Amino acid sequence: MGATRWQIGRKVLVPAVLPSVLAGMRIAMVFAMLGVLLAEMFAGNRGMGFQMQRLAMAFKAPELFAATAIVSTVSIAVVLFLEHLNRRLGRWR
Repeated sequence: MGATRWQIGRKVLVPAVLPSVLAGMRIAMVFAMLGVLLAEMFAGNRGMGFQMQRLAMAFKAPELFAATAIVSTVSIAVVLFLEHLNRRLGRWR
């Protein structure tokens, strides 16, 4: 049809793989955030995971619940943003 390699890549290949890439990013972000929190809890000396571990050891339940709510809110916001991006960029399907 006369398209160059760059045109095929930009107009066909990238839109075809974009939904899968964004779905993978959504899953990976959740596991990455969880991994960072766990690493901070067990090996860190600062960060949200460290603070949550410190609050748990001090039996400060209200503060721990607040920290958990903050982490959950940020995680949900990231997932919702990636879903929005997937819907917006994947409209051609």
